[in-house]
Amino acid sequence: SFFSGTKLSLWWLPEVNNMCRIRNLGSKARGDKKGAAAGRAGGLNLAFDPQKAKSSGAEGSAVRMAPANKGQKADSVNFVTKASPTCEGALRFEAASQRGQYLAFFPPCHVRVVPFLEEAEDRVLDFTFVDFASMFKFINLEEVLTPVVGSDEIGSWLPISKFQEDEHVKSHFKEVLGRDVWSL
Repeated sequence: SFFSGTKLSLWWLPEVNNMCRIRNLGSKARGDKKGAAAGRAGGLNLAFDPQKAKSSGAEGSAVRMAPANKGQKADSVNFVTKASPTCEGALRFEAASQRGQYLAFFPPCHVRVVPFLEEAEDRVLDFTFVDFASMFKFINLEEVLTPVVGSDEIGSWLPISKFQEDEHVKSHFKEVLGRDVWSL
């Protein structure tokens, strides 16, 4: 469910070469009849506060989800993609309205728009795209096993056969780990 809820897509803007908006696929903004999808404008986009990004120094601006309609000029949601100089095939997202300010991931769970600092090692500026079908390679075993446990079974001992017989668990072991579920 995490990966389904965090599917992002790029909406390319024709005004400037490589300008885009990063939006949550399937999201709906107020007034949208349908969720964001390929070839359809709308939805919720990654957005930041341009003034805060400019005035807050290294801290930059927090990122939130916000609507931006087709054709609407919105400095808070537009990014310009640039090829990463350090990671082949990766992109960096520079704020279109604030040159030198980049989208950054701060492990384990924060996204901000911050000034580019060459020596800063606490942030990730380079992003790669993967096919959603390969997301199973990035989930951990807990995320595979937890849905098998019923709410009334939490904290109880469960037979291993319950997990061995579950189709999602079998699929994870076969497709991702390349072997059958634990054999006894």
